[in-house]
Amino acid sequence: MEIKITVASKMAVIKTLSALIALSFLAGCESPEQQAKERAETMRKMAIQVTKHLLDRDPTTLSESTNFLRGQELTDDCIAKLSKLEVIPNAGLDVIKEKTIAEDEKRKNVVEVTSATAMVPIDKSTTPFKVSGKNIIKVEGKPDKVIPFSLTMNLKLTPEMQGYPRVTDVNGLTHEDIYGGPEPKMTKEAKGKKRRGH
Repeated sequence: MEIKITVASKMAVIKTLSALIALSFLAGCESPEQQAKERAETMRKMAIQVTKHLLDRDPTTLSESTNFLRGQELTDDCIAKLSKLEVIPNAGLDVIKEKTIAEDEKRKNVVEVTSATAMVPIDKSTTPFKVSGKNIIKVEGKPDKVIPFSLTMNLKLTPEMQGYPRVTDVNGLTHEDIYGGPEPKMTKEAKGKKRRGH
C-alpha cells in the first residue's frame, strides 16, 4: 500500500512539473508581435498611472501618490528635476502642508487622461510618451476649474527590470497644470511670510 502511494505521489509531482515546464515553454515562445503588444500596453498603463500621481493633489491620496512617485515610478534624476521645479512635493513636511491647505480650502482634484501614446515604435529600452487630458479641480465637491494638460515622459523598460518600467524624464508639466495658477497658494503664503519677516 505504501509503495502505491509513493508511486502515485511521484506521478503527481511529475505531472505537475510537466505542466509547469509546458507553461514556461509556451510563455517563452510568445511571438515577437505578442511581446511587443504586451510591452506597449505595460508602458501605456504606466504613463497613465504616473501622470495621475504627478497631478494628484487630493488630500486623501497625495501621500500615497508621492510615495509611489519617489519609491517606484521615477528615477532619482527625474525626482531631483521635478522637485527643483516644485512639480512634485518633497516628502514629509511639504506633503503635510499641501494636504492641510487642500483640506482648509475643501479642495480636491480628479485627473482624466484622454490619451497616452508612444511617440516612437516601442522597440527601444527608452520610449517617449505623449500624455494629455484634463485636471478637474473641485471645491466643496463642485468643479471649480478644468485645466487641460499635455506632457511628455520617457519610460525605460529593459529585460533586467522584470516588466516594471520607470520614468526617466518628464517635460511640459507646470504649476498651472496642477493648481490652475502660476504658483500654488502655499508658495505665495511662504513668500509673504518671508517679506513680513524682513
